[in-house]
Amino acid sequence: LSGYYLPGENFRTALAGQLGFPAVPGSPPAQATLKAKGDLDDFLLSLEGRAPAPLSLRLWLKDGAGTPHWRLDASSRQLLLQQLGMPEDLPYAFDLHAVSEGGKAIVRGSVARDDLSVVIAPSRLSLEAGVITAAPLALALPQGQLALTGTLALEGKSPRFDLRLRSSSLRLSPQTSEPGALPVSASGELRVHGRWQDWIVDGNARLERAGKQATVTLAGRGDTRRVL
Repeated sequence: LSGYYLPGENFRTALAGQLGFPAVPGSPPAQATLKAKGDLDDFLLSLEGRAPAPLSLRLWLKDGAGTPHWRLDASSRQLLLQQLGMPEDLPYAFDLHAVSEGGKAIVRGSVARDDLSVVIAPSRLSLEAGVITAAPLALALPQGQLALTGTLALEGKSPRFDLRLRSSSLRLSPQTSEPGALPVSASGELRVHGRWQDWIVDGNARLERAGKQATVTLAGRGDTRRVL
């Protein structure tokens, strides 16, 4: 890492460095170039590398001394966390974008891992006094649309949360290839609230298959180890 960082001069910064990681079996070593340039009025942080596919992250910050405006773009077609020294996992692919004024942001993009693929439609998130609010976080899965609303308060080792997950139309494919197996249409709402050490879950769902309907009600209590 080389360059300078001058907090007394409006945090004027010009830094550049190379990141290298040990090789893992079956993949070349991950590597990246890190650059940081600018000051509180106009700052850019960038990370470009491979792990093993091209990895890109760019963060722009403007007007940091007043009401900050920032933008984040991050993408990779294949990211192996084990190449970055983390526990082994399946590869991730992502294309994420966010723009913000102050603590309010609009996010969009996509994330994929194995058979899971999620598209984030333009969604509103905010951070104020340590509380993250989703209003809503709109998600599109192959099975249908989901909307997450609520709050997450970052309070030490026991965050407090009150979250609701809703869908008006999900199509659940049968998990068997046997003849006559039919998909299930589902709609409903799930609420989880409390703290990691003591939380409550409740919800309801309406299921329909081949003209037959059923209603499911869920209620329980849990902690960091189990659900009752």
